[in-house]
Amino acid sequence: MKTSSLWLGLFLAACIARGEPKLDEHLKLIPLQNGMNSVDLDGAGLPATIVVGRRDNFNAHSFVVTTIYATLKAAGEDSSEWKIIPIQREGGEELLHLQTSGGADCVLRDFRILADAAHHSALLITAERKFGASFADEQPVTFETYRLTRNEEGIPGAAALYFKFEKRWSSAKSYCDVNEAFQAELGLADGKKAVGR
Repeated sequence: MKTSSLWLGLFLAACIARGEPKLDEHLKLIPLQNGMNSVDLDGAGLPATIVVGRRDNFNAHSFVVTTIYATLKAAGEDSSEWKIIPIQREGGEELLHLQTSGGADCVLRDFRILADAAHHSALLITAERKFGASFADEQPVTFETYRLTRNEEGIPGAAALYFKFEKRWSSAKSYCDVNEAFQAELGLADGKKAVGR
């Protein structure tokens, strides 16, 4: 067995032992840049536009806002139109955007989007840590996963396509920057290098 395969197996076993969702090998990280990103959201041909914009504060606490759109024909509609893809949190709260924020020392909130071609879907993973004593403090990171879901039945109140809450768990260690937690705990690199912080 190759060393890399052994480490991957140990990593996945550790994730399962801690109750973390197993990240399938076929998931593909969608890299994002500042501006409009044309992407295959589900890895199986679903064209989407992900808009990433920076909100300057003229200090170390500027933040980045991301919105996700797709051209869809919803149940009962005659034609396709550009639709926002919201995030449905546990308890029903709906977010129309994602926010990446922190300070000069560390990022306190960020996310990754992974295409799931095998299931014609996508996985959104968010990471957030409490402020603690300062932006440079180390705290456990809370991860949440959301599955791209189609409202094929036309259920009133639900979007045509949305990210539905699946699971929440805490990191095994404490971190200053949630991107360090993404790398160390899930093996996910920073998919937004060009966004800037």
